[in-house]
Amino acid sequence: MQKRSGLAECLAPLLLILGGCGRVASGTIAGIVTSPDNRRVPDAVVMVVSQDRSTSTGTRTNQSGNFATPALPVGRYTVFAQKEGFARCQMEIVVSQSGVARVDLHLAPLAPASVGDHR
Repeated sequence: MQKRSGLAECLAPLLLILGGCGRVASGTIAGIVTSPDNRRVPDAVVMVVSQDRSTSTGTRTNQSGNFATPALPVGRYTVFAQKEGFARCQMEIVVSQSGVARVDLHLAPLAPASVGDHR
Protein backbone atom coordinates (compact mmCIF):
# COMPACT_ATOMS: atom_id res chain seq x y z
CA MET A 1 0.00 0.00 0.00
CA GLN A 2 1.33 3.44 -0.96
CA LYS A 3 1.43 6.23 1.62
CA ARG A 4 0.67 9.82 0.59
CA SER A 5 2.30 12.76 2.18
CA GLY A 6 -0.05 14.84 4.31
CA LEU A 7 1.20 18.02 2.63
CA ALA A 8 0.42 16.69 -0.87
CA GLU A 9 -3.10 15.72 0.21
CA CYS A 10 -3.68 19.21 1.61
CA LEU A 11 -2.29 21.06 -1.40
CA ALA A 12 -4.01 19.05 -4.17
CA PRO A 13 -7.47 20.68 -3.76
CA LEU A 14 -5.89 24.13 -3.44
CA LEU A 15 -3.94 23.67 -6.68
CA LEU A 16 -7.13 22.66 -8.48
CA ILE A 17 -8.87 25.81 -7.27
CA LEU A 18 -5.96 28.13 -8.07
CA GLY A 19 -5.19 26.51 -11.42
CA GLY A 20 -7.78 28.62 -13.24
CA CYS A 21 -6.99 31.93 -11.55
CA GLY A 22 -4.52 33.08 -14.21
CA ARG A 23 -7.02 32.67 -17.01
CA VAL A 24 -8.88 35.63 -18.43
CA ALA A 25 -12.63 35.17 -18.78
CA SER A 26 -13.45 35.23 -22.48
CA GLY A 27 -16.15 34.57 -25.03
CA THR A 28 -16.80 34.74 -28.77
CA ILE A 29 -18.63 37.08 -31.12
CA ALA A 30 -20.04 35.26 -34.16
CA GLY A 31 -22.57 36.05 -36.83
CA ILE A 32 -23.53 36.53 -40.44
CA VAL A 33 -23.32 39.57 -42.73
CA THR A 34 -26.16 39.89 -45.23
CA SER A 35 -27.11 42.22 -48.07
CA PRO A 36 -30.41 44.14 -48.42
CA ASP A 37 -31.93 41.16 -50.26
CA ASN A 38 -30.88 38.82 -47.39
CA ARG A 39 -28.06 37.20 -49.36
CA ARG A 40 -24.95 36.34 -47.38
CA VAL A 41 -21.99 38.63 -48.08
CA PRO A 42 -18.61 36.91 -48.50
CA ASP A 43 -15.32 38.73 -47.82
CA ALA A 44 -16.88 41.60 -45.84
CA VAL A 45 -14.54 43.30 -43.36
CA VAL A 46 -15.66 42.88 -39.74
CA MET A 47 -14.06 44.98 -36.97
CA VAL A 48 -14.65 44.33 -33.27
CA VAL A 49 -13.82 47.25 -30.98
CA SER A 50 -13.80 46.96 -27.18
CA GLN A 51 -15.71 49.71 -25.39
CA ASP A 52 -13.97 48.80 -22.12
CA ARG A 53 -10.37 48.66 -23.38
CA SER A 54 -8.33 50.33 -26.10
CA THR A 55 -8.29 47.23 -28.30
CA SER A 56 -9.76 46.05 -31.56
CA THR A 57 -9.54 43.01 -33.78
CA GLY A 58 -10.63 42.33 -37.31
CA THR A 59 -11.62 39.47 -39.55
CA ARG A 60 -13.44 38.83 -42.83
CA THR A 61 -16.54 36.83 -43.55
CA ASN A 62 -16.08 33.47 -45.22
CA GLN A 63 -17.75 32.41 -48.49
CA SER A 64 -21.00 31.83 -46.58
CA GLY A 65 -20.97 35.29 -44.98
CA ASN A 66 -20.12 33.89 -41.52
CA PHE A 67 -17.53 35.33 -39.15
CA ALA A 68 -16.24 34.62 -35.65
CA THR A 69 -13.84 36.36 -33.28
CA PRO A 70 -13.01 33.95 -30.45
CA ALA A 71 -11.15 34.51 -27.16
CA LEU A 72 -12.41 38.05 -26.55
CA PRO A 73 -12.21 39.30 -22.95
CA VAL A 74 -15.62 39.62 -21.30
CA GLY A 75 -17.07 43.09 -21.86
CA ARG A 76 -18.88 45.49 -24.17
CA TYR A 77 -18.04 45.68 -27.89
CA THR A 78 -19.07 47.51 -31.04
CA VAL A 79 -19.02 45.33 -34.16
CA PHE A 80 -18.68 47.02 -37.57
CA ALA A 81 -19.14 45.42 -41.00
CA GLN A 82 -18.45 46.90 -44.40
CA LYS A 83 -17.96 45.91 -48.00
CA GLU A 84 -17.47 47.93 -51.16
CA GLY A 85 -20.82 49.10 -52.54
CA PHE A 86 -22.52 49.04 -49.13
CA ALA A 87 -22.77 51.48 -46.24
CA ARG A 88 -20.95 50.46 -43.07
CA CYS A 89 -23.22 49.10 -40.33
CA GLN A 90 -22.60 48.55 -36.65
CA MET A 91 -24.10 46.93 -33.58
CA GLU A 92 -23.25 46.91 -29.88
CA ILE A 93 -22.98 43.60 -28.03
CA VAL A 94 -21.89 42.20 -24.65
CA VAL A 95 -19.55 39.21 -24.46
CA SER A 96 -20.02 36.94 -21.46
CA GLN A 97 -17.72 34.27 -20.10
CA SER A 98 -17.55 31.15 -22.27
CA GLY A 99 -20.53 32.35 -24.28
CA VAL A 100 -21.14 33.12 -27.93
CA ALA A 101 -22.62 36.56 -28.55
CA ARG A 102 -24.57 36.42 -31.81
CA VAL A 103 -24.39 39.45 -34.13
CA ASP A 104 -26.13 39.37 -37.51
CA LEU A 105 -25.32 42.50 -39.50
CA HIS A 106 -27.41 43.72 -42.45
CA LEU A 107 -25.61 45.96 -44.96
CA ALA A 108 -27.53 48.72 -46.70
CA PRO A 109 -26.73 49.95 -50.21
CA LEU A 110 -24.67 53.11 -50.48
CA ALA A 111 -26.73 56.19 -51.21
CA PRO A 112 -25.86 57.55 -54.65
CA ALA A 113 -23.69 60.67 -54.48
CA SER A 114 -25.61 63.75 -55.51
CA VAL A 115 -24.45 65.85 -58.44
CA GLY A 116 -22.02 68.48 -57.27
CA ASP A 117 -21.22 66.60 -54.05
CA HIS A 118 -17.41 66.80 -53.89
CA ARG A 119 -16.66 65.57 -50.37
